[in-house]
Formats: sequence, structure tokens, C-alpha cells
Amino acid sequence: MVLATGLARDHDPHWPLPLPPPLIKLEIDAKKKHTLVLDIDETLLHTVHQERHPQVRHLDNYHVLLRPHVGTFLKEVHELFEVVLWTAGVATYGGAMANVLEQAAGLEKSNYYDAEVLWASLDPTKKDTAEVADNDNVNWYLLSRAQTLTSHNWMKYIPMLGRDEKSVIMIDDNVRSFPLTPRGGVKIGAFDPRENILGSYFGLMQELEVPPERFPHLLDDSAALGEPSVEFYAKHFSRGDNAKAHAIFHGVKEIKRLESDRALLDLLPMLRAVASAETAVGEMDHWRSDDYIMCDNFMENMRNETAARSAVLGTFLPQRRTSGPIPALKQAVHNYPLVQEAKQNMHELWGHSKRQQEGKTRSRSQPRISTKSNL
Repeated sequence: MVLATGLARDHDPHWPLPLPPPLIKLEIDAKKKHTLVLDIDETLLHTVHQERHPQVRHLDNYHVLLRPHVGTFLKEVHELFEVVLWTAGVATYGGAMANVLEQAAGLEKSNYYDAEVLWASLDPTKKDTAEVADNDNVNWYLLSRAQTLTSHNWMKYIPMLGRDEKSVIMIDDNVRSFPLTPRGGVKIGAFDPRENILGSYFGLMQELEVPPERFPHLLDDSAALGEPSVEFYAKHFSRGDNAKAHAIFHGVKEIKRLESDRALLDLLPMLRAVASAETAVGEMDHWRSDDYIMCDNFMENMRNETAARSAVLGTFLPQRRTSGPIPALKQAVHNYPLVQEAKQNMHELWGHSKRQQEGKTRSRSQPRISTKSNL
């Protein structure tokens, strides 16, 4: 469990749409060909609890479980792609998660997503801190709920980035963002900790003031990994402690289940191939099953009950096809109006984003930073 901190009050998105040019800090950045969009919740981490910061009333704390291997995964994809984090959560939440994910990846900290620095930057008496927040190192762009198609269930519509659509792929545990760009969507199994079990376990550990390592062989004591055995109770607990034994047994069992999650690592062979390919989406066609062409009908992708959406959309093969790619996308007759509607909404969002940026420019030209100014 790690702690992330965000502003209690939401603010405008950190970055405009379409996105600025790719961030070029090192020579390796200039060699990146493609963009990788990463969902946050249930893809990279799981937020368990939110509470007000105990010392600073303008901040909130989030208790977060990181997906196994997320640091290793982010460190490598950061070297291979332009990475864009995109959450359906609000901007302040996204900033808190971006900050904790930077730490997990061992990347240089970005004050731009640090809530304490951001709050100080809104204080007119701390102009130096404001300049740090504006000009600090940034590892990846971050988009949030206000930059999704709300009329399409908060769809993260890839063309909104302003990048070449053929050079962008998106990883998400939810396929709601894939219907209109199916060839670029990659579905990952959800990271789904059982909060009630873990809550009981960690609460009991705290109550007993006993570190979990006191029970290193709990699972070994019950071969079936089912309900704790009579022998298990007798070995570890006195009479009347059955409830505690049950909570600890199932807590350790759940931790073991989560630790076995290799979903992020399993993506890396495919992502390495995509990063070096001429077109990202073209390479993905080498990792799809034959029935993936079902998803070329966007209307079918939009309907929850269809086989295309429920069983095929976003799926990929564990190994690259040896028989060549699946056929190129063939637009169905119903695709055009759906795409046109999405692009109309996209241009409206672009216009709104432009007006926000113009407002920020005017605000920053003033001699003082207003506490009501947007980030």
C-alpha cells in the first residue's frame, strides 16, 4: 500500500488538447516512434480509500495498491514510447496517481504533478514555487475526465491527442474507449483487489501490532487453499480466535493471488515489437486473431451485448502471428456517422481547451497569481 496526495479541489486539465509536441528531454526521446496511452485505475493500480490530509486541509490522501511489476513496466515503456496517462477520473486525482507512478518507475520526480507544489503555486505569496511547477521536468502527459467524450461513456478517443492515429495504441482494462479505434485498443485484465478481505487483514495486523511476516507459512498449513483447517486454527491461535484466523488466512491468500499477477510483464514482448515497427497499429495486426475483423463494424463495438464487444474487442495473441497480419480494417457502412459524431465532439473539446489555455496565458501575464486561477 502506498500513499498518494492530490488537491482536494479539482482544477482544469494539466494539458491542452490536442497535445503539445512530444516531450524531448534526452536523445532517446527523439527516437521514439509511437505513443502509448495508459489507463490508470484497475490497469496500473487500484485506489482503496480517500481521506482529507491530516495537516493540510487543501489536500486529499489516497491509499493505493500498485499492480505487481508496474514500476518495471513503466520504466521500460517510458524508454520505448511517448507515454500518455489518461484517466476517467478528475484532474487532481490523475495528478496524484501520476506522481505515485513516477516514483514506482524510479523516474525523476515531476513537481508539475505534485499536489503540495501545485497548491503552493496557487498562493500569491509564493511566486518562486509557481515557476517551479510551470517549468519542472515532466515525464509524461496526463489527460483526465474532462478530456473524454462524456456522451460516449467517458470514451478516451485516440484522435483527440492530435497524434497520427496509426502511431497510437491504448491499454485499458475497460473496452469502452476502443469501439471507434479498435485496431489500436489493447485490453488488459482488471487489477481487482478484494478490498473487504484486505481491509480485514491489514486492520487486524494493525490491531495485533504484529507484522505479517509472523505468519509466513499460513498457506502451507492448508493444502487445499480452501477454508482454514482445524489444525490451522489450533497451530496459530488460541480458543476463540477463529474469526481472526479466518481473516488472516484469507488476507494472506488474497495477497498471494495479487502477487501472481503478471499481466503487465506479459504485454512487454508485444510492446517491444510495436515500438520498433513502422506503424504501431500495423504491428498490432500481427497480434490479433482471425476473428478480430468482427470489430471493424463500429456499431457492433458500441453495443454491450454483442460478441464483438464482449469477447473480441481489445484482445491480442500471446505470440506474433507467423501467417502474416489480419486483413486491413475495412470500414462498415455504419462507421461513418459514428466517427463524424465523435469528431464533432472532439473539435468542441479542442475549442474549449484552446479557450482555457488563452485564459491561463492572460492570468499568468498578471503581476500576481490569483488563488482562483486554473492550473
